Amino acid sequence: MKKFLLGFIVAVTAMVMMTVGVLADTATVNGIELTYTVSDGKARISDIPETTTGAITIPSSLGGCPVTRIGDRAFKGCSGLTSVTIPDSVTSIGVAAFWGCSGLTSITIPNSVTSIGHSAFLGCRGLTSITIPNSVTSIGHEAFYLCSGLTSVTIGNSVTSIGYQAFFSCSGLKSVTIGNSVTSIGDHAFSNCSGLTQFIVDSNNPNYKSVNGLLLSKDGKTLIAGINGNVVIPDSVTSIGRCAFFGCDGLTSMTIPDSVTSIGDYAFFNCYGLTSVTIGNSVTSIGYRAFSGCSRLTSITIPDSVTSIGYGAFQGCVGLKSIIIPSTVTTVGDWAFEGCGSLSTVVNAFEVMVIERRVVWEERRQNVLNRV
Repeated sequence: MKKFLLGFIVAVTAMVMMTVGVLADTATVNGIELTYTVSDGKARISDIPETTTGAITIPSSLGGCPVTRIGDRAFKGCSGLTSVTIPDSVTSIGVAAFWGCSGLTSITIPNSVTSIGHSAFLGCRGLTSITIPNSVTSIGHEAFYLCSGLTSVTIGNSVTSIGYQAFFSCSGLKSVTIGNSVTSIGDHAFSNCSGLTQFIVDSNNPNYKSVNGLLLSKDGKTLIAGINGNVVIPDSVTSIGRCAFFGCDGLTSMTIPDSVTSIGDYAFFNCYGLTSVTIGNSVTSIGYRAFSGCSRLTSITIPDSVTSIGYGAFQGCVGLKSIIIPSTVTTVGDWAFEGCGSLSTVVNAFEVMVIERRVVWEERRQNVLNRV
């Protein structure tokens, strides 16, 4: 009886697998062997040899079924691949689908594609421009991370969300055009883009707008993403957002207008080229690591309106020689001036604290040397 039941279960399972199952197969296209799977009458590209070079046109059907998806990691590591043409049958590009295809210079994304998975084109340094068609509704996090060859990006009118770090470290990126439907932009989406000089936002976008090339909230109060070069912050801005100028090392000077009341966390993090900053008289708080890593900054005056300086706010500002901190400041976060080895002039009650901290560190250093 047990044998009969076992046989029955196996037979039923096999029938289900045949009905709903996933079938794997291979096909040769232009001399390139593709591995694909078929499920529910739809084909998905699942793998291609990493040794693949040159151009490839993905067929619209395989095994008699339409190709609707470029699978997760399907082309990952194909550094010799130079061009990919995706057919109109494809609706989604999977996670890390083209990760590390550093030789890829051209890709055509058809209007049928609705989603681009996270890390889809991470490290595709050869790509110089990309147009996200109007059919795409979401761009995953890190989708174009480290695409340093990109110079321009056009985001279509159907995209509603841009994931965090979507275009992080696209150092060659100069211009970004954002369509009218984007409702959310993740942290660091355009951070570390040292060549970025312009955002253009569709005037019909209800959530964002661009002024002086900067990306702002629609009401103009929050500066969401900054640019390099000569920056003029409009007087409507009251808050410089988290990571706004993160890694804008083409930024050399900054005047923060009196309308601004807060400088967000990481706002000017690693702006290596920044040599001077004027902080407006309405700023009350300087966020966590706001100016950390601004190694060429030599002096800064903090206005009387400021009451708090965040953790690591000026950490690693190795060129900072003098700073004026008003008596209105009641909170200074840990490591606010850690690594500021050139700092020699501190004006206010915190001077004692800084000097004392230096003495402590010097004593620790001597103790270590004495043990050697």
